Amino acid sequence: MARRSIGEKERPLVNKNVDFIGAKGSWAMYMVLVAMLWAACAAVMEPGTAIVCTHISHAVITFFLLHWVKGTPIPGDQGKYNQLTLWEQVDEGVQGTPNRKFATVVPALLFAAAIPAAGNGVLLIPTVVAGVVVIVAKMPAMYRVRIFGINRY
Repeated sequence: MARRSIGEKERPLVNKNVDFIGAKGSWAMYMVLVAMLWAACAAVMEPGTAIVCTHISHAVITFFLLHWVKGTPIPGDQGKYNQLTLWEQVDEGVQGTPNRKFATVVPALLFAAAIPAAGNGVLLIPTVVAGVVVIVAKMPAMYRVRIFGINRY
């Protein structure tokens, strides 16, 4: 076993499945991906409709990845995270951390930008549903909650 040098801090065991979320540059990369999604939508539709497309696409993708898929592909956690979604694993479940706040503010801002662009047309209902679902799923009161038992097992 290697000896530690004096002054080297012990790092607590971390969940490698979500460790990247707080890494340096991860927030900037996330924003670049959202901007690329908007650019892809804007390439085929008007900019106002593109923000609605970005918001709904972002909501569907992040809901599936953060709030639906459970467990971790990383071996060695001995099943500790098998019943937890990625969102529940972030920051070991501690609420109100900067990572969680950032991941909640981004969809809220997309929602706020998409509402005026949706207008009173056919895009308003999907815009509101997507925004409400993805924001409510991130609330501390929803930690480990499975509505109607959906996705419990």
